[in-house]
Amino acid sequence: MKMDWINELRNFGARSEDVVVLEGNQSPSILPYLDLVEGRSKRPLLMPEAVVEVQHQPLLYLYSEAHFSVDQQFDNRLSQIKRLMAMRGDAALIGILRHGVLELHSTGLTSKKDNQPVDIRQQDVDAGWLIPRLAQGNSPVPFGEKLIETELFRLLEESAKELREAGLPVAEIVSLTGRAVFLRFLLDREILPRNQPVPFLALGNCSPDSAFDNPQNAAATCLWLDQTFNGDLLPLPNKDLNAYFDSLLQGKNGNHIFKALQAILHFDDPLGDGVYQGRFNWEDLHLAHVPVGLLSQVYERYMEMFYPKERKATSAYYTPRHIAEIMVDEAFFGLELPHRAKVLDPAAGAGVFLVAAFHKLVEARWRQEGKRPNRAVLREILNQQIRGFDVNCHALKLAALSLYLTRLELDPEPSPMEALRFESLQGKVLFNWSSADHSEQDLLSPVAGSLGDHVGSEHNGAYDIVIGNPPWSAHDKGHKNLKKVYTDVSRRVAVSRQIPNADRYTNPDGVPDLPFLWRAMEWARPGGRIAFALHGRWLFKQSKQGIQSRNAILEALNITGILNGAALRSTEVWPRVTAPFCLVFAENCLPNLNAGFFFVSPQLDPALNKEGRLRIDAQAAEPVLRRDVIDKPWLLKSLFRGNRLSSSVIDKIKCRNWPTIEDYWKENKLALGEGYQSTASGTIDASYLKGRLDVNAFYEAHPFSISQEKLVEFQFTHIYRRKKTEIFQQPLVLVREGSRYDRNRGRALLVKNLNEIIYSVSFFGFSCFGSPQAALLAQYVLILFHSKFFLFFQLATSSRFGVERDASLTEDLRRMPFVPIESLNSSQKEQIISFANQMITDPSSPPWEEIDELVAEIYGLNRWDRQVIDDSLTMDLPDGTEESKQASIPCSNEQKAAFKNALHASMDPFFSVTGRELNISLCDNGNTKPWVFIDIDTSGQLPQVSDNLSPNILDKADDLMVSRIIQTWESYPGCLRVGILDQARYWTVTQARLLAADLLRNYGHQLEQGR
Repeated sequence: MKMDWINELRNFGARSEDVVVLEGNQSPSILPYLDLVEGRSKRPLLMPEAVVEVQHQPLLYLYSEAHFSVDQQFDNRLSQIKRLMAMRGDAALIGILRHGVLELHSTGLTSKKDNQPVDIRQQDVDAGWLIPRLAQGNSPVPFGEKLIETELFRLLEESAKELREAGLPVAEIVSLTGRAVFLRFLLDREILPRNQPVPFLALGNCSPDSAFDNPQNAAATCLWLDQTFNGDLLPLPNKDLNAYFDSLLQGKNGNHIFKALQAILHFDDPLGDGVYQGRFNWEDLHLAHVPVGLLSQVYERYMEMFYPKERKATSAYYTPRHIAEIMVDEAFFGLELPHRAKVLDPAAGAGVFLVAAFHKLVEARWRQEGKRPNRAVLREILNQQIRGFDVNCHALKLAALSLYLTRLELDPEPSPMEALRFESLQGKVLFNWSSADHSEQDLLSPVAGSLGDHVGSEHNGAYDIVIGNPPWSAHDKGHKNLKKVYTDVSRRVAVSRQIPNADRYTNPDGVPDLPFLWRAMEWARPGGRIAFALHGRWLFKQSKQGIQSRNAILEALNITGILNGAALRSTEVWPRVTAPFCLVFAENCLPNLNAGFFFVSPQLDPALNKEGRLRIDAQAAEPVLRRDVIDKPWLLKSLFRGNRLSSSVIDKIKCRNWPTIEDYWKENKLALGEGYQSTASGTIDASYLKGRLDVNAFYEAHPFSISQEKLVEFQFTHIYRRKKTEIFQQPLVLVREGSRYDRNRGRALLVKNLNEIIYSVSFFGFSCFGSPQAALLAQYVLILFHSKFFLFFQLATSSRFGVERDASLTEDLRRMPFVPIESLNSSQKEQIISFANQMITDPSSPPWEEIDELVAEIYGLNRWDRQVIDDSLTMDLPDGTEESKQASIPCSNEQKAAFKNALHASMDPFFSVTGRELNISLCDNGNTKPWVFIDIDTSGQLPQVSDNLSPNILDKADDLMVSRIIQTWESYPGCLRVGILDQARYWTVTQARLLAADLLRNYGHQLEQGR
């Protein structure tokens, strides 16, 4: 009897749209699982029957009991299944459904005894919440370790090392290892029979597993590959292949070359130092089930290995395939005639975006024509609709290999072999714009590449989608010519779009990522799509040049969405990348006056992120007007490290037009500046500072003031730059480099009535000498820098604090709004003196609450503003702090109660005026994780709806990754049920106020319908 997977899985919380049934399915939904569908004819007992997805990524591979009814040892077959599913490289589980019980297993290339299965029974009260919990990263069994990428990379790395030690150049290493991978792909896909002799090897009686055993077999194998497929695919330097491979054998470590190629062919386990351990069975690693997108990801990392200096010079970072797939899906969404789209990746690398785009184009053609594309259509798509640019000829070879493998992977009938010949892609589909002679030395130097004038005008306006991950980082010194190219390219496009002051546009930081964005505006057709992964710096810059650059892009391009991944750096979402990143989506046209975009900042979520997943939560996407970002340069940062209410607090402060602290100091002719910098190469005579007491980075004697007896005399004879002695005059406040979260340790030091001092570059000094109220001014600054408001302002506006640094910069400090001391009343001044004295005399118990209240009064902040500040500093501090770790843990009963009370207080006034009674109650019964539910009622009827929560509420969710679900009932107007993700960050008083505003705006009319 055929399993009704959709209904069976609904009992465990799966939404019907997330279930892909594989058996008998002829729709494009099976495209990511063609290897599993087609594998049913060869290994039917190992292939799953259905898949549960979350955000288009597999979460659960499903098998029915019938899979295990045939007489075969259960454990042996299950072990094979675990390995097979692990080869797909997903953070997914295996589920076996039998008699209303879903048995969960981890995938894995190796069996682990501690990974015991867990049974979930359909009648369990929390069974209906199982799959939502899995989607949120909360699994009763461990998700399988994604080792397949590591295994493949280790094998390629070790083999490449052997070939390099044998003296082979990179070009030959790439071609030889690529050929071994390609042959293994043909064998695993059974395009080339494995268990019978092949005619192209010596005497025609050798099996393909000896293809690279010796020079004769290697030459015959490579000749057959060239004749059958495409000799330009992975070219070798000598057309006489017998002579070539004989010369390899005669060279240094010649035997090691063939040993390494055989290791790739057999997927032997590299043990290091050129030693490999053979696998018991070919099936141990099966390339038929490794997605080509994953291979492309491995290839990109492979290229980094050859050119670590080039990676730094050209800032090339490989792109995880799931990031590429997310971007491709978004770029295609809503596109007119997606099946005819032409796609360009101008920084293609090893082709991970091109492979994802190839899949998407095939899916679109399948949907359009109602049938699976055949080989002719696949060739047409590849040759006519896909283009890739790069400056690395070796990476482009691997991109070609990835695209060829994808074509074979998608071919419904990959036979006969003579019909599979590939057309050359170089110069037609893939373009090398290095403007160099392709020598290895040239590849170590950055070039203009795709941004150069040698890219023909035939590419202008030629593409429906321009997508990719261009270089992010600044070049080393000595590349002024490239920096000029970047500015010239950007300025040319800005001028063509008639952007204000376009002729004076300067590319910030000398980095190529934004010039690629400008150049994409020429390559994409009018109204086409642009999608780039960029360094996140450009979103938050507060410098004059940075703001002008961001504003120019917002004026020139209709940005539709930005995913800010700054919180996810240094996680498995983008492994080995420590820089903040963002994904930018746009339509290639000028924005209208009221244009806006959605801005979403996935937060650090350890349970998900360790599996390489991220929460793309539609509920957390903030609609942002373009003109607001231009008018308020701090807006995106305040939304990232806060929310709409955080932004409103900053707006409130900015509207007062107070001077910055730097402006106040300059207007009053006071001195300020960084301390001295000692350096081995210092050339400035420091004798004028001799005899002064030195305050250096190691001073910890008192958290808030300088104790003279703990200082020693200045020791250096030379310093880097001469410092004016005015900045050392007392009274003086020294602000430590970076903001300490724990203010009990001290953020600033008061210096007064001491002998002459000097301070190091670890401090920024504000000298109050010369002010009519010098002593009071110093105490005022000391109080201000230790307030919550100070840290909040840095967090909400700094371009780097909370983005790529865990401390604020001097430039952030200087921009701090400053209420002039002359505007303070006598009571405020008295409190400043009192609180500063308490900090100095009793540093163990500073009056923090009173200080925060005073600073809030001075800056005109009300209790709601202070609540926003408190919540931001509790939940939104930089990732890795203790506070940020608390943000993702389940909320306490006290937090829930405070949230409920704040929600009621915010909503009740809107109903009490009409005589309606608002009732809000928690209805969490302990079985609904990952969400906690709240009932909101103005009708008095909600208790009649249901005492127990049903998983059917999930049908109201657009996705299982959302942080909020809202349920309504037509028959019970005046009632709402709201599910909120059980993480502390969503249960603050500020979040309650935001929820109240959303509910009143979107559901207020319904709530008024009761009674």
